Amino acid sequence: MMILKTMDKATIYVKEETAKEIAKSIQDGNKIIVVDGNFINVSSISGIYKQEALKIETLEGRLHDGVKVVKKFGKWIDPYNPDITFDLRYYPELAKDEVMTEEEWQEKETKKLLN
Repeated sequence: MMILKTMDKATIYVKEETAKEIAKSIQDGNKIIVVDGNFINVSSISGIYKQEALKIETLEGRLHDGVKVVKKFGKWIDPYNPDITFDLRYYPELAKDEVMTEEEWQEKETKKLLN
């Protein structure tokens, strides 16, 4: 079984055969694919993974300026555009793996509003 993940974090379980059909459809240049009756815009797919590949720990957080980040396979990336890289001179918290959780960020922003 394979897992199709979308940018909005939807999860669709597909058979390996279906995953291969999806890959071929994407290679053929289709912009929309149909998976189990669902119409999916190809640009919204973040990936198709074997179930065991997703067992690797994924960390999410926020940088000091509020930018959302995700750590996958040991590298911090933008969750909306994995091609974006972050300069450690501007984001030293990434080098230390000390990003704020969503809750910590919300608390910080709430304190700013109250002061």
